[in-house]
Amino acid sequence: MVNHFLKRGLSNQGRGHSANPAHLAHDNLFFRSRDEIHFYMAGMDEGLVIAPLPVIVQKGSDRKHRREPDFLIFRSGRVVIVEIDSKFSHTETLAQAQERLQFLRDQGIEALHLDSDKCRTLEGAKAEVRRIIRTIDGLKPLERG
Repeated sequence: MVNHFLKRGLSNQGRGHSANPAHLAHDNLFFRSRDEIHFYMAGMDEGLVIAPLPVIVQKGSDRKHRREPDFLIFRSGRVVIVEIDSKFSHTETLAQAQERLQFLRDQGIEALHLDSDKCRTLEGAKAEVRRIIRTIDGLKPLERG
């Protein structure tokens, strides 16, 4: 059944925003910008476990929360959101982005923001990925219960 959908090109990855579906493809994944592709490539080069444009859904008391962060990174027992902020592709303010991702932060997921200008080249994206790795490695591990 899954193979049937994959052959037809059906996926929810990169499709969480009906008004702004991801339109670029790389490695059979969808992206909204070359900067996101550079970050993804740099993350793969560093061996990260990375999920680009995942759709995350949670039923709230008043409505369903359906969010699509730019990336989820899984490292050392942590899950971290990475948002690549661009003045061209993102029209929301940092405060609006924080509100949009609040239900994920309520689950203990950190949200890290970086400027898309730093990912204009693959080399720049590699430097940002190394910085993100250092940041994640410096976070307090989650309590396991």
